[in-house]
Formats: sequence, C-alpha cells, structure tokens
Amino acid sequence: MGKLNATSATILGFLQQGPMSGWELASTIDRSVGFFWNVTQSQVYRELGALAESALVRDAGQKGRATRYATTALGSSAFEEWINRAPGPSLIRLPVVLGVFFGRHVKPERLHRFLLAEKLSHEGRLDAYLSLESHVEESPYERASLELGIAYERMMMAWIDGLPWLEGGDGKKVSKGKLASKKKAKPRA
Repeated sequence: MGKLNATSATILGFLQQGPMSGWELASTIDRSVGFFWNVTQSQVYRELGALAESALVRDAGQKGRATRYATTALGSSAFEEWINRAPGPSLIRLPVVLGVFFGRHVKPERLHRFLLAEKLSHEGRLDAYLSLESHVEESPYERASLELGIAYERMMMAWIDGLPWLEGGDGKKVSKGKLASKKKAKPRA
C-alpha cells in the first residue's frame, strides 16, 4: 500500500479499539470524528479492501452476515508511524465562504436562503456537539476536539449573523430592518 492516506489511517486508528465491520467503522467514524473529518461509507469499504490487500488488516470473523476486520501487527505499526508524523497544514474548504466571496453574482434573496440553510446546519451540528458533552470520555484529547467543534459552530453562526448586508444584497447594510448604504455620510459644513 505504501504511504497511508488519512482515511486509511483513520480506519486503522479505530480498529486499535478492536475488530469492527465496515458498517460499524462507518457509524463509529460518523458519530465521533465525522463532524470534522468526513469519511463516507463507500470510502470505508474501499479502504478496507486496500488495507486487507496490503496485510494491514485481517478478517476477524463474521458478526451476523458482516465481516469484521482487525489490525495486523503491520497495520498497528503503520498507524503508529502515521499518527506520530507532523500532520501538515490544515486545508480550509468552506463552500459557503466561497459563495459569499462571489456573492455579487447571486440574487440577494437566494444568497440569504443559502446562508439561512448554512446557519441551520451549524445550529444542528452545535446541538449534536452539545449533546455529546456529557458522553465524552475523560480523555483530554476527545474533550479538546469536541470543544473545538463547539467553538467552530458558534463562530460560523456568529459570522453569518454578523454579515451586515445579509438581507440587503451586495454593498448594502441592514440597519433596523431598512437598507442603508455602507458609505458614511459626509459631515455638513
């Protein structure tokens, strides 16, 4: 397999806890790191195949009709090597920010709907994070990750709420329900 990619490493990391099926892995990833590290179910199955082919995981038997996988010694070693490397720069890809950047090309009502939907999405994730607070193990690592998620969702909601032209369109500022120009009036002589 060569160098591990982040998705394979994520799968190996969760298999350090014990054998899991592809479905169990996808569900566990979704409920834990899925809020900040997206891995689809199809990616899980594709990566499990590649990991098995590279002898980094092995068949650990059936659970019902599902094959469970476990890490091999080689897989555990590959995970340890991967997790102990510097993670590299974070990549930021926020479609909503790209939409706002090019917002002058979108009708104000449409942009407003997009932003409202985005805010509702962040509110939902914030609620999900807050519901996890009492369930997070005493691990300071899991707690720190959860706290970042909470702060991020609150920051995105505040950013959306703070867009001064949200309802008015490009270059206009909403002031007490009325549109006002962003330019300051010149003082009278």
